[in-house]
Amino acid sequence: MEGAPIRKESVQDKTTASILVNQLITYFNNHCQKQNNVSNIGHEGGILINQSNGGAVNINIEKLMKTLLESIINDISFYASLFLESESLFQSILNSILLDSFGSKNDIICKWFYTWYNLNCISSKKFVLSFLPALMWVYLTKSHPTNNVLIGLESCLICIYNQEYIKRLGKEKVFNAPNLSLPSYIYKSDDLFLNSVGNINGNSLTESALKLINTQLKPVVLEKPLPRIEYITSANRIILLKTIQSVFTQNILLLSMFSRVIFCEMTTRISSLGYKFIDNIPICERISKINNSKSLLNLSEIAEEDEPSTTATTTTTTTTTAITATNNINNSNLCNSVHYKPIIGLTNYLIHKDDVIKQNNYIEQLSKKRVFLPENIYQEFIIALTLCAFQETTKECAKISAQSINSRASFDLVPEIVLSSNSLLHLLNIQKK
Repeated sequence: MEGAPIRKESVQDKTTASILVNQLITYFNNHCQKQNNVSNIGHEGGILINQSNGGAVNINIEKLMKTLLESIINDISFYASLFLESESLFQSILNSILLDSFGSKNDIICKWFYTWYNLNCISSKKFVLSFLPALMWVYLTKSHPTNNVLIGLESCLICIYNQEYIKRLGKEKVFNAPNLSLPSYIYKSDDLFLNSVGNINGNSLTESALKLINTQLKPVVLEKPLPRIEYITSANRIILLKTIQSVFTQNILLLSMFSRVIFCEMTTRISSLGYKFIDNIPICERISKINNSKSLLNLSEIAEEDEPSTTATTTTTTTTTAITATNNINNSNLCNSVHYKPIIGLTNYLIHKDDVIKQNNYIEQLSKKRVFLPENIYQEFIIALTLCAFQETTKECAKISAQSINSRASFDLVPEIVLSSNSLLHLLNIQKK
């Protein structure tokens, strides 16, 4: 990925971004509450009023989106880097993605993600990719070939795919396997050096000899050139899903721990939908934090370090607002840190409902559905789970996901996936011993 130029941060920038985070959290939380309470009203956009703290706060989402979508790329990069660190914002957006109304043509989040992923900005792409497991979950469980209610969501998925299509430039994805029949350079075989054109002393491997060796190797084609996709059909659906999952796998270690947990839950639930073995999976509903006051940042300390001369003139009202907003960023760090306990079971972020009856009905509805994916997509899942398995916080939940995929492959008689998942499980069991 290519990114925007490095930008020097200031206290004013952090304050503005923190207030922006707070407003987004307020909007999405109230939007979710409104959708859950009034299911027959589908209002989106405009001004939303929050009265949770005794006072009315007007949140103009159109103005917020204009700031997010029309700012210069350096500002967007800065916003995205801070958004990636806010668990509260991540959770509020995730809850909005899981609403029944999500994915329509005019959906705000879909427009936001589509615009940010098309930018030449690493942070904005990472921010969108961090939600890809949730986007795939919604698409796989709600999409239907006879309707296009998820046209906004499909646009986001096509956007991620086409960026990879442009990156590959229509070329095949190949692997140059080592040729074992060639003599080893380590042992300084005479045959290698004698083939070196212009090599008089015979004691070094020249560029010409290396080029000769490379021409003797036949590359293995892993993937054919990607086709251009403008809309999703039953014919190109699989290649699109495999490609965007491959993009997620390439960047998974750069994303937050929270995103990896959602990915593990997604793979577990997708592979176990409609099968009884999901009842035997241990449950760990939420991520647990390890209390550590030293991990929390103090806005006043940041201000003193950056601009001690200007912060003295900041008004009390502005400072109070900034501190309140910044808490949404600083209360938890989503990166690989020791401030989270290891996940030892299946989380319920993707199926959580505010009402217990609604959640039970949703689980019952999902139990009657099965999602069929080909072997190559499950192979991508296993590669990503292997990377998750070597992160302390996601080791156990990645193992649960691998076991679920193994059980599914055993039921469906897919030997390639059985072997791959068994290999990962065997490796994890050996490490545990």
